Order: sequence, then structure tokens, then C-alpha cells
Amino acid sequence: MFAVAARLARCFKISIVCLILFSAQAQTADEIKAEAIKAAAEAGHAFAQANLGVMYINGNGVPQDYKLAVKWYMKSAEQGHVQAQVNLGTIYYAGEGVRQNYKLAAKWYKKAAEQGHAQAQEMLRRMVEANPKLMGE
Repeated sequence: MFAVAARLARCFKISIVCLILFSAQAQTADEIKAEAIKAAAEAGHAFAQANLGVMYINGNGVPQDYKLAVKWYMKSAEQGHVQAQVNLGTIYYAGEGVRQNYKLAAKWYKKAAEQGHAQAQEMLRRMVEANPKLMGE
């Protein structure tokens, strides 16, 4: 009777150790999602590139990294993805992870505004109102 109990206890301990080791190696759902999105982003999909930028800004499934966020937003924005353009405008306007640059902020807000994005139109209007020379060449 004691031998059976001892074996069960040993098996239970081994199971717990295995579970702990497995859990330490398991990826979170955000990490798995990030891998899939990164693969699509690297294949050139603008929507995936913009989403990967969001993930790097927030640190969801990837380490938070503003430089990588800007890299992926830039790739997406250059393909005409309107939200990536707005996000770049906001990053440059606020100086989040990059040197604050109102000219670049205005450039990206303008591109998004030209696509009809209301927030970008409003931000661009306010920026130009505060500094009329901002849009000058």
C-alpha cells in the first residue's frame, strides 16, 4: 500500500516538474500572433506591417521597441496604409522613440489627410494654424 502511494507521489512530482518546464518554454498567444504577423509583414503586407508596428509600440508579443515600430510603420505608410501614416505623424509629433519633428509629423498627417482621415486632417489643420511655414518647401 505504501509502495503504491510512494510511486504515485513520485509520478505526481515528476508531472509537476514537467509541467513547470513546459510552461516556461511555451509561448504566449501574443508571441504566436506576433510571429505570424511578422511573417506577413516581412512578405510585404502593409496591414501586417502596421499591426506589427502597433505590437512594437505596445510591447504585445514582442519587446517594446519604438525604433522597430517606426521601421514597420514606415514600410506600411509608404504603401499608403492610412493608419500607419497617422501613427507615424503622431510619433513624430510627440517625439515618442524618435526625435520630435513637426515637419515629418505634418508630412505623414498630410498623406493620411489626403486619404480622408479626419483625425489627420484636424491635426494637420492645427499644426499649420500654429506654424503656417510648416508646409513650406
